[in-house]
Amino acid sequence: LALGDPEEETIYAILKNVGLFRSRDDGAWWERIFIETGHENKVSVDPNNPEHIYIAKPGVSGDKAGLYKSENGGDTWTILPEPLPGTDINYFYAFINPHDSTLYGALFVQPGDLTISVCGLFRFDEINQSWIRLEEEDLLDQSTPVSAVGFSPTIPETMYAALVGGRILESLDGGESWSLHSESPLDYIRELVVNPVGGELWICGP
Repeated sequence: LALGDPEEETIYAILKNVGLFRSRDDGAWWERIFIETGHENKVSVDPNNPEHIYIAKPGVSGDKAGLYKSENGGDTWTILPEPLPGTDINYFYAFINPHDSTLYGALFVQPGDLTISVCGLFRFDEINQSWIRLEEEDLLDQSTPVSAVGFSPTIPETMYAALVGGRILESLDGGESWSLHSESPLDYIRELVVNPVGGELWICGP
């Protein structure tokens, strides 16, 4: 579930394995605007431009699977470049920095051999239309599954990444470098937000 333009009373909701639905009248009437969302997915709305929304389509890379963007509230969609061409996308979640609309993507793919998984946290380069992998030795690399990303509401460069297993990482420079922030009591963190008043992290699981 995500909120769009508050003046238009827009709401987006995902129905698993069915699609993404939109309501422009505060939930009274719904229309499907995106199909094949898979079992797990996330819709993200740019808080600085609520007409810009992101959602992933899982499946085989090259077969229209990947992260999609709409610039008109879901009327039309374009697929973004692939971070790892030639792999099956199990999930690709979009997270948007509320200060400058920088796009981050948390990727999990299962390339053929089910004993192997490739993961990663990426930042999108709007100028070159490509993804930049974010890494930190012993903390964040292609084997690290990231489940959620959160941003400081007061410090633009400060952000957090929740890892499957419960670790939470912190970056003070927009993702260029990372350090261990804390160990959470949850093995899987679905949402991670920063309290705008006290600054503490809030998390929730499945």
